[in-house]
Amino acid sequence: MDGRAARGAHVSVVRAGIILAGGEGLRLGPGAPKAMRAFGGTTLLERALALLSARCERVFVSVPHAFPLPPDIQRYERVDDLSNGDGPMAGLVPALERAATARADLAWVIPADMPLLGPAHLDALLFALDPPDGSFSQLSVVPPAAIVPRTVRGINPLVGVYRPVYAAPILRAAWSKGERSPARALLDMGGRIRYLDVEKDGVWPGGLESLGGVNTPEEWDRAIARTKELERRALESS
Repeated sequence: MDGRAARGAHVSVVRAGIILAGGEGLRLGPGAPKAMRAFGGTTLLERALALLSARCERVFVSVPHAFPLPPDIQRYERVDDLSNGDGPMAGLVPALERAATARADLAWVIPADMPLLGPAHLDALLFALDPPDGSFSQLSVVPPAAIVPRTVRGINPLVGVYRPVYAAPILRAAWSKGERSPARALLDMGGRIRYLDVEKDGVWPGGLESLGGVNTPEEWDRAIARTKELERRALESS
């Protein structure tokens, strides 16, 4: 928990992490589901778990009903998608609802297949949601319910930080009306959604590259090479 408050009061902030791990990885060729495949000495799921577990009291892994996710109640909670074949919205909605039920004040959301995401990206999202003065200081505007990155191609709602108690009912209502696009569903938040413009210098660490997925063998190989390079640089600078 994170104790931050205005005027000397102590407030405990419960942070959750949500991993969207339902991709099959069909374009990668035969094998396990994408999140369970070996990647640089570990798996995509293990990388995502390591990233979020260092910061979150609760971690939720959203997967389809038949997904072979090993139970590990000490590290994460499984959340089954609302349906199969309806895309990431089917996983995002119940995971945010579970985070709201767990009384999480905020929830980072990441897909398992973006291995270049790191702590600096979580920091950038949190800074936009809850600046250093604290979310409990006097505000002249309504605080945001979600922060997501935005590029020239549009917004990416599968990477972000959400206030589950506000975001979950809005996305559930959109789902119930037949909406299956998270990007369109987020528009129902109106003025309570904020964006981080990835192409602006200093706003999003690593720029567009960090939002790249691994859907093909070529993308997979490039991501492994890039993670090795980043790890080498980190060791040299430590």
